Amino acid sequence: VFMAFYGATVLLKFIFSLRNKKELWTKKSAQKKTIKGLLALMEGRWKSSQRLLEKSAPNSETALINYLAAARAAHEQDDDDKRDDLLRQAHKSTPKADVAVGITQAQLQYSRGQYEQCLATLVRLRKLAPKNAFILKLLKQSYLKLRDWNKLSNLFPELRKLKVGTADELNLLEQQVHIEKLNAAISSSSDKSEHGKREALNSVWKAIPKRLASAAPVVTDYVNHLITLDDETTAEKVLRGVLKKHWDDSLVELYGLVAGVDIEKQLLLAEGWLKERPNNAPLLVVLGRLALRNKQWAKAKEYFEAGIQVCPTAQAYGELARLLASQGEAEASNENFKLGLALMADGLPELPLPQEASVAVS
Repeated sequence: VFMAFYGATVLLKFIFSLRNKKELWTKKSAQKKTIKGLLALMEGRWKSSQRLLEKSAPNSETALINYLAAARAAHEQDDDDKRDDLLRQAHKSTPKADVAVGITQAQLQYSRGQYEQCLATLVRLRKLAPKNAFILKLLKQSYLKLRDWNKLSNLFPELRKLKVGTADELNLLEQQVHIEKLNAAISSSSDKSEHGKREALNSVWKAIPKRLASAAPVVTDYVNHLITLDDETTAEKVLRGVLKKHWDDSLVELYGLVAGVDIEKQLLLAEGWLKERPNNAPLLVVLGRLALRNKQWAKAKEYFEAGIQVCPTAQAYGELARLLASQGEAEASNENFKLGLALMADGLPELPLPQEASVAVS
């Protein structure tokens, strides 16, 4: 009896030993195939990578990694059905890896241009991991691709909270978003009349945060729309209000292109700015233009000439040349036109021309 019991024990140990050796060999084989599959993936050998990773996944200790990498390999072969099947197997192998599987799926959908599907995946993932910065980044990129400015606009508090991008990057992006919203208000207004477009435009403008309502790119876009809609009165009022608190040369230049309710007060206001900035070239050109609106020809000429002395620009020369031409000073006008054209041509490369000739501009 003892010998029989002892023999059975030895036999069982032998059987278990064989089984353990087989399992160990299987795991080692799976590990080797996994490594080969990952190397193939890095080398861009998609078909080989998918085959090795998928085949070794059931016996691999990293089955989740195998299936996710295999899904990427299938994706690179444009086999979306197989990609999605492998992602399902990845989730089945590790049910608690919802976020990892979902992020991989969203990345692959995004790279394929499947932005709607990607967005649906990301919305689901946000419920599982609301503080995941990478999910938020992908969501931001998806809204950009889909041009969903309203949804993207609502995302900025969280983007800043989770620091998805630098402060400067987020500020520039937020400006872009509100500019796009202003543009969309004009193009998508149900009322196609100028009045209807103005109403839609002003509705969006009023909803813009105050800190952005003074940003030069946003203000410029809004004012240009107002000018197009023949509402220079509002444009002048907006520019005046912004420049009172935030000086910007580009907005000053725009101020010289609009006519408010009282053009005489406009000129007086700009002359007040000049006392604080006596050598501001853009402001001097603006003053010349405002003087022209007020039919103060001598003053306009002085301002244009002063602007040229501070910083010669094509616009300053052009305005002065046009004024001189209207006063019958053709020779002086032509000379200023030439000087302005020379400045415009400064950025042109040196190329052969048929002949040298002086062209008179009248």
